Amino acid sequence: MFTQAWLKNPTNISRFEDVPAPGVNPSAKPPLGQADGRATEDCLFLDVIVPRAVYNKTCATSKGAPVMVWTFGGGNYEGNKGNSYPAGFVKRSMDNPNTAPGIVYVAMNYRLGAFGFLAGPTFTASGGTPNGAIYDQRFALEWIQKYIHLFGGDPNRVTLMGESAGAGIGMHQLTAYGGTVPAPFQQIYLASVGFSPNPYPFAQEHVYNLVLEAANVTNLAELRRLPSAALVEANNKVVFSAPYASAYFGPVVDGTLVPQLPTLLLKQGKYAKNVKNAFLSHNSDEGIIFAPPNVQNDSAFNSYVHYPFLPDAQQAVLDLVENHLYPATYNNLSGLGYDTEITRAAVMIADYFSLCHTQGLAQTFNTSHAFLFAAGEGFHGEDTSYTFYNGPALDPVTMRPINTTIAYAIQDWIIQFGCTGDPNGPGLFPVPLYGPKREMVLLSDNSTGKTVVDNAGYERCEFWNNALFY
Repeated sequence: MFTQAWLKNPTNISRFEDVPAPGVNPSAKPPLGQADGRATEDCLFLDVIVPRAVYNKTCATSKGAPVMVWTFGGGNYEGNKGNSYPAGFVKRSMDNPNTAPGIVYVAMNYRLGAFGFLAGPTFTASGGTPNGAIYDQRFALEWIQKYIHLFGGDPNRVTLMGESAGAGIGMHQLTAYGGTVPAPFQQIYLASVGFSPNPYPFAQEHVYNLVLEAANVTNLAELRRLPSAALVEANNKVVFSAPYASAYFGPVVDGTLVPQLPTLLLKQGKYAKNVKNAFLSHNSDEGIIFAPPNVQNDSAFNSYVHYPFLPDAQQAVLDLVENHLYPATYNNLSGLGYDTEITRAAVMIADYFSLCHTQGLAQTFNTSHAFLFAAGEGFHGEDTSYTFYNGPALDPVTMRPINTTIAYAIQDWIIQFGCTGDPNGPGLFPVPLYGPKREMVLLSDNSTGKTVVDNAGYERCEFWNNALFY
């Protein structure tokens, strides 16, 4: 538990670890790094961080403080709840008179890689449960609903937060069971909603077989009998064998918890209706760190679209993607957002795995608000250091000092949203409704607070969000 005194100087508090965001090196594959020696199956824990004034409140005379629940990103194969240190974020909620005495902050772990995302027809028929990581998160959220009042939190004011893969699972939580079951939260703040849509039984089966092969077994029963260390080793082999800047693991359509792709469920109104408000964000250049450096001409771009990007797509779909949605048009007047082959690939990747998910969520709620993060280089994941700003620090990509105006704007918006369901409040930069104009507020080093149009193209996102690619 944090106390007010302990939070006075959060810059003196050490992190559990520092995970630098990858930069862009067009001549080499971004390193996945070495396996974390602390990795263990015994990982399903929560952190509950509470200002003393909130904890000491008598819950009988108060509805309790807003609860902000953080789900980390990491491609569904790496990361942990300690990667983002919340001292400055919590203290900001305590110091602002609009949100004092502060929020209750909760961070959760969930199983990663093969431990949390094995799937496929044979796996399921053998007694396996797909999407185990989403069940992990669901159980944690249900625990919060039941017990957070003991820490001074209000179970009726829970905001699910997440970034990248964590936000992707958050989107799946909103649409879980096709909306037939109320969600154990009332609001969402999701940043750079990241996942690769996977409705393909063949792709799921392929990854399952890769894990069996890496573990030198032939079925799920044998896999379950292996010691944990052997499972970790097999998981690492599969993770590190994935194609450039991608991961084999992630949420899948399983017919139950995930009855269909989340974007389709949102369009059908099949999401938890007890969730009333959404605050969203994405970055100005989500795709460049994932764009393969060997995509240097039109032929290489088309080959990449064929494999590994859309390996199961019909030729008509491939032609549409390559020649209409992302044509080989490279000039500043095209309005397509790219001027080279590699930035063409980056725009396509960003739309597919992140931007269009964000747009689909924003269009679901009449009360949606959103911001566009363009500070530093605006790369995927770069904003997390601003969200969890703890004092003077360097931007993880540019290595220049973090813009404190932007960091505090993000923190204040999220906290205000958690308290009221609206990021707007006294003394804060105004955030417009997203609405049919797809308006966002811009955060950049040279222009903060300006209203701009979402840079995710509407036609492109209609293609991806209607799942016309399979």
